[in-house]
Amino acid sequence: EEVTASNLLKFNVDGMLIHPTGHREVGMPSRTNIGCIPVAKSIFQARPDVNMIVHIHPLSVMAVSGTRFGLLPLSQAAFFLWGQVSREDYDFSYESDFETTLANGFVNGERAMLLNHHGMYAIGRDVAEGVFVATHITQACEVQVKTLSMV
Repeated sequence: EEVTASNLLKFNVDGMLIHPTGHREVGMPSRTNIGCIPVAKSIFQARPDVNMIVHIHPLSVMAVSGTRFGLLPLSQAAFFLWGQVSREDYDFSYESDFETTLANGFVNGERAMLLNHHGMYAIGRDVAEGVFVATHITQACEVQVKTLSMV
C-alpha cells in the first residue's frame, strides 16, 4: 500500500488522533496499533529532536533482524546508515521497562532500530527524514537478503 500525506495518521503522546482540522479523538485499535503509542512517547522523550517515528514490518527487515549478525554493509543504503542502527532482542513480550529499553536504543544518535524477528522503528526530525530512514533500512535489508541467498 502506498503511503501518502493523506493516509498518514498523526497522534500526540497521549494517544489522541489529531485530524488535519485540529479535532482530536481517542485513538482506536481499529485504526492503528495503539500499543506503539507508549513506545513512541518514550522515544520522543529520549530524543527531543525527533518529530516522526515509523514502525513497520517489512519481510526483509524481519529476516535480517532475525540473523545473528544483523544489518551488514552490503549496499549504499546500508553504508548510509552504518553505525546508526541499534538492535533490540525483541522476544514478543511486553515487560514493564519495554518502552524505556526501546528508547535507550536511540539515545546515542541512532536513526533506526531493528527488533529481532519483528520489524523496525525509524525516526526523523520530520516526516521526510523518518520515511527516508525507513526506506533505506528496508532497501538495505532487501539487498542483504538477495545477496546472501547467492552465497
